[in-house]
Amino acid sequence: MPGRHHHDFGHTSGVVDVVLGLHSAGDDWAVAVLAAWYHDVVYDPTAGPGANEGASAVVAHDALSALGVTLTSLGAVCRLVCLTATHQPAPTDRAGAVLCDTSDRHGSSMSPRSRLPA
Repeated sequence: MPGRHHHDFGHTSGVVDVVLGLHSAGDDWAVAVLAAWYHDVVYDPTAGPGANEGASAVVAHDALSALGVTLTSLGAVCRLVCLTATHQPAPTDRAGAVLCDTSDRHGSSMSPRSRLPA
């Protein structure tokens, strides 16, 4: 699709693969994987800052609600999707760091582990 550049299925599936590979014991990796799938579902290159991420979060919320995903998980997925607008997770936000670093660096030689909290 014109204007999407790297925001395509290859990018999204690559982000999901890396998120799956980076999850640690105790991580809620299912939420991170769902956020990875939905993080670029809406991409309009003419949209203002954060508009695509907000719209993607609405799509995720509606689709996952229909599947019976819990409110806690819905909130976590939507938070992570919206976080990809700034790519600036809190220092203790491992899921946010994994998603943002992976999305930022997918396809480059830099490791997505560079910003991950312990």
